[in-house]
Amino acid sequence: MILSNDGENFLKQVEEEDGKCKLHAYDDGTGTWTIAWGCTKGVYKGMAIDEEQGEKMFLSEVQLCENAVACLIKAPISQGLYDILVSFFYNSGWGKCPKLLAAVNSGNNLKIRQTWMLYDHAYNERTGQVEEWPGLVKRRHEELAYWAKKDAQDSPKALVVTPPAVQAPQTMTKKEIVQASTKLTMGKRLQQVMGTLVGLLTLSNFTTVKANVIDLSPIIPLRDMFIIGFGVAILWGYIEYIKSKSVEDQKDGRYIPSGVADADTPN
Repeated sequence: MILSNDGENFLKQVEEEDGKCKLHAYDDGTGTWTIAWGCTKGVYKGMAIDEEQGEKMFLSEVQLCENAVACLIKAPISQGLYDILVSFFYNSGWGKCPKLLAAVNSGNNLKIRQTWMLYDHAYNERTGQVEEWPGLVKRRHEELAYWAKKDAQDSPKALVVTPPAVQAPQTMTKKEIVQASTKLTMGKRLQQVMGTLVGLLTLSNFTTVKANVIDLSPIIPLRDMFIIGFGVAILWGYIEYIKSKSVEDQKDGRYIPSGVADADTPN
């Protein structure tokens, strides 16, 4: 893991309020000479650089902080926490923050945030005292805010499951409705007739049909009985077809056979 582009931009911004590289050395207020984006290594009073040199100095010091994170942090951390650790080490070093290192390695985010704010003091060479530093208080808050924002941006987005589109029911034509109604009617009647024939054949053991103890097989052969039954079924279905076609209702421009309930019809 390395410092992200967001982390680099953040670090430059918190080091210099306008985010621009400082080309001349200045006292940061604690007696430390600083240049570029908060760089202090080898900086002296009166030092001047160009922006390219400042970028190299900045990246060199960032590399030292990244190495420190790699050596000192053993727990898995997010990119946001990594970025602000680099920012913390860049600003305050890593040799005098054992409580913070322990908190980070514990993996307890609440403990990390609480411990983070303990490091808002700095040694003032002018007074010889370790004092709360307003700039550090502001920076610690900005680092924690960056961590929360970065993790929120990087967290996986909720999976949005789009339900499949429901196809609207198609409107049937008059002809299609009549045909469907006829098929249903004929199918039911044929099923009834065939059921009756199967029952009769079962009773006669597939040889004779007996009704009221009278043997009908000499009068109506089995084959003829089947043909007659099939013919009756066709005739019955045709009669039902004529009946359904003769009665037509008109509703919302669609044809509805007689006997179909309004509740079953789309509005």
